[in-house]
Amino acid sequence: MSAEYLKVNEWLIDHDTGDLWMYDAPLANTIVLPPMDRLEPQSSKLLFFLAQHANQIVSKQQLITHLWENSFVTDDALARCISRLRKSLKDDPKMPRIIETLPKRGYRLIAADVEWPTVIERGLVKTTPVLPLNQMKIVSILAVFVVFVLAFVALRDYLGSNVKDGSDDALIGKADDYYIQMRRQDNEMAIELYQQAIALKPESGQGLAGLANALVQQVIRWPNPATENALPVKNLEQALNEGRHLTPKAVLKLDRALALAQQSTALSPNQARGHKALGFVYSAQQQFELAIASYKRAVELDADAWDALINLGDVSEINDDIPNAIHYYELAFEAMGRVYAEQIARIHPGYRRVLAFAPFNALATNGLAIVLLHSGDDASARRLCDEFIQRVGTNACADALRVD
Repeated sequence: MSAEYLKVNEWLIDHDTGDLWMYDAPLANTIVLPPMDRLEPQSSKLLFFLAQHANQIVSKQQLITHLWENSFVTDDALARCISRLRKSLKDDPKMPRIIETLPKRGYRLIAADVEWPTVIERGLVKTTPVLPLNQMKIVSILAVFVVFVLAFVALRDYLGSNVKDGSDDALIGKADDYYIQMRRQDNEMAIELYQQAIALKPESGQGLAGLANALVQQVIRWPNPATENALPVKNLEQALNEGRHLTPKAVLKLDRALALAQQSTALSPNQARGHKALGFVYSAQQQFELAIASYKRAVELDADAWDALINLGDVSEINDDIPNAIHYYELAFEAMGRVYAEQIARIHPGYRRVLAFAPFNALATNGLAIVLLHSGDDASARRLCDEFIQRVGTNACADALRVD
C-alpha cells in the first residue's frame, strides 16, 4: 500500500519524512503546523508495515526481514526499534493502545482508529456538497487561498529563521542527514533541500555537490516510478550491468549531475566534496579513468575523505583490480577510524559496504562492531565478532570488545 500519511489514533505520520503530529481534522489543519516529533526512518517503516497488517499478528522475522533486508541484526534490535516507536507514540507497553506484544509470536497493531488520509481529504477539495454550486466554488477558493497563505507563512518563517543562522549551511546539513538514509523518500527530501540551499546561495559548492550525489543515487537505486516497488540493487556494478544509467531519463539526469559537480569544483576547487561528487557522476557514466582521477583529487584535498576511498575501491572492484580494491578499502577504514566519533551515522553504511565485498575483513569487522556498540546493539556486535572467530580463528574485535 502506498500512502503519504497514516493516522493512528490521535497521531498523524508523514510517510516520506517520519514527521509526527497530533491530528486535527481536516488534514490541512495539521500539516501546516510544525511537527511535534520525527520518527526515525526504521520506526516509521515499522509503523507503516504494521498498519498495512492492522489487527494481524506480524512475526518478528517478518519485521526483521522488512526493516533490515540483507543486514545482520538480532531480535534485540527489533525490540529497541519497537521501544523507540512506542515512546514517540506515548504507547505504554503494559497497557498498549497502539502496538501489542505477543510473546514468542510477534507484534500487532491494535489501534482503534487507523486511516490513510488522501490528497482529497486535505481540505483542498470538498467531497460532499452542502452548499449551492456558486457558494461551493467561493468557499473552495477561499479554503485553497487560506491553506496557501498558511503554508507560505510557515515556509517564510522557516527560511527566515535559517537565514539568520546561515540558511544554506543549515539546509545542506539537513539534506545530508536525509541523503545518508539511502531511502527513496529521504533522497527526494534531500534533493528538495539541496535545491533550496542553492536557491539561497547559487555559488554554494557544497549544495551543488550534494545535489549531484543525490541525482546519481536516483539513477542507480530508484530508476522506476515511486508508485512501484523499489528495485533491489547491491552496488554500482549491478546497476551498470542492468543498464540503469542508459535510459533517456537517466542520461539526462546524469548530464545534469555532471554539470552540477563541475560547477561545484569550479566554485570550490579546494573542497573534496565537489571532486568526490564529480567522481561519482563519472563512475555512473562508466568513465572510470576520470572517476579515479576525481576521487584521488578528493583524497589529496582531504585525507579523511573515506567515502572517496571506498568509491575508489568500488571502481577498482568493477575493473577486477582486487588488490587495489582491498588497498583502498583498508585506507578507508583508517580514515573512518580518525573521524568516526563525528561521523558515526555516515560511517555505518561504509562498513556494511566493505563487509559485503569481503565478509571476513578484520578491519571492517572491528569497525562495524564498534559502530554497533555505540548504537546500542551489543548483541549484534558480539555475534559478529564470534562468527569471525569461528570462521577465521582469530579475534578481529580486540579494539571493539573483549571476546571470550
